[in-house]
Formats: sequence, structure tokens, C-alpha cells
Amino acid sequence: MEINKILAVRDDRMGDFILTLPAIHALQEAFPSARLTVAVSPIVYPLAVRVLPGKNVFSHAGSFSKFYSFLKSESFDLVVFFRPRLGTALGAFLAGIPKRLGTGYRGYSFLYNFKHFEHRHTAEKQEAEYSIGLLKPLGIEKSLRFDTINIDVKEAEGAAKKFGLDLSKNWVAVHSGSGGSSPNWPKKNYVELARKLSEAGFSVLWTGSVPELQGVDELGVSLAGKTEIWDLACLYSRCKLVVAPSTGPLHLATLVGTPVVGIYSPVRVNLPRRWGPLGPNAKTLVPPVPECSCKAGACRRGDCMELLAVERVFQTAFNLAERAAVPLTSGKQV
Repeated sequence: MEINKILAVRDDRMGDFILTLPAIHALQEAFPSARLTVAVSPIVYPLAVRVLPGKNVFSHAGSFSKFYSFLKSESFDLVVFFRPRLGTALGAFLAGIPKRLGTGYRGYSFLYNFKHFEHRHTAEKQEAEYSIGLLKPLGIEKSLRFDTINIDVKEAEGAAKKFGLDLSKNWVAVHSGSGGSSPNWPKKNYVELARKLSEAGFSVLWTGSVPELQGVDELGVSLAGKTEIWDLACLYSRCKLVVAPSTGPLHLATLVGTPVVGIYSPVRVNLPRRWGPLGPNAKTLVPPVPECSCKAGACRRGDCMELLAVERVFQTAFNLAERAAVPLTSGKQV
């Protein structure tokens, strides 16, 4: 059967979407003449339409009826579920999509007629590699390649002007919230890190939600709750460095070519070997304890994240920021 229309589904968080981009590109390369559409969540949509130029982007916000109607109207030849969910799998089955590819390890996997059998919870590989591996039943075997994007300098300057930032300063962004996706470093440690960065001559830019950033204004500029996703991409593109836990903004920074320091927990399913940032200018730090299977808020050691020393994070951040040039022309223009 000829493949003319493809739908790729990754409709969850920003970081998940960014780590799936290599697989989405591999899928398009395997079917160069096919029309590729990508289904994403509403929060990711503004980013997806920017980083996937020439491709259709669809947002359905988890609505079964909207997703099903969309499938029926588009008559796709192939749907690839990078994020497996019963509702979307059932929608594709009922819509009569001829080829439906997903994991073979769900109770509803019978709704897929192309299956890939690989467990992800063991966290043995990078999430991007798992997504590329999902394509094997289609005969697609690619090595991992992560392409950064280049944000136009004028657009980045416009975002800086919008928030009153002087781009002649050496900005280091600190994003201290994790959205509850994994155990996080204590807030007081992020504050102490910001103090050390300020004393070292860097200007600290705090990004995140209002609850996450209460009381940090005296240690830099806080954009608490003020940025949209593309604002954040533009600002990060002009930073020397971004420091963040395992969360979407960390991956957004790598996408725009900015060096990052990622702070990770030793919980097996959250380790950087699965969820770490991609790219050559990414460093990850984990507390000096064995990996474990604890859950957020239920650390069997008390709070192992406390064991990751501020000085260690500062030295890693300082060394990376010192040798990093603000990216202006590398990567793919968007």
C-alpha cells in the first residue's frame, strides 16, 4: 500500500515533543513524498508550528470526538502513536486508518496492526532513541540525530525588548520548577546558585510560574508567569546558559542551541540516560547516590536531592557558560 498521508501523534508535554522530533524527521525522510501531520497538545502547538515548517500541526486537547472527526476527514494511510493512549488508538481503529503503529505492551494494543515490543520503563535508552525504535516495524532504522534551530536575531531582540532585557549582559537563565514530573532540587539551592552566578558576573534570568518563583526578584530578573512558549525560546537563544531540572524548558534551550545544565534525580525512570537533554553542550548532574525506584515526595533516604551540592552545580554551570558563545547563526533557521 502506498503511503501518501501520515499522522504522527505526540500530544503531551513540551519536553516529550522535543525529544520526539528526531523520530518525526526520520519518519518524513522515510516517506519523503508523503504529507505528514503532527498531533500535539494545545500547550505545545505554538512551538510545533514554528519548528515544523511546511508540515501540518493539529491540536486536539484530548477530545475523542475532535480527534476521531479529524481522522475521518483526513483519511490518513498511516498513524504513528509516539504517545500511546486508549482514546487515540480507538479513534484510529474506528476511523478505519489502514496502518496503525504503536507499542505492543498495552491492554489495548490489539487496536494497532503494527506493533513494536520494547519496554520504556526500564529507562535503558534515551527517550528519543525509544521513539526512533518505534518505527522499526515500518522498516525504518535510523541513528539518533538532533538538529537545533536558529531563531532570527531580530525576533530574539524583540522578545528581549518586550521584557526589558539588555542583551549586552551575560544572561544565565534559571528555571527552578519541574511541574511535578520528577523529584527536584530544593528551591533554596537554586537561590544559592543564583547568588553565586551573580557574584561571578552573570545576570540571572528566572523563568517559570508565579508559585515557583516567589521571592527570587532580589537575585535577578523574574519573568514569573509572563512568558509564552515562543518568548521563552527567543530569550533562551540569547542566554549563555540555562540551568533547569528535568522539564520542558531544559529541552527547549537545547533545541535553540543554548548550553544547559540539567539537574536530575536518581530515580530510575527519571534518569538522564532516558530523559537527559540532547546535544553536545548539555551537562547533567545527579546526586551521588545509587539509582532507585522511589517516587516523588517519597524518598527512602529522606531527600537525596539535598545531596547534590550547590558548589558542584555552580562550577559546572560556570565552566560551561564561560566557554559558550551566544548562538546566533548555527542550526536551522526558523
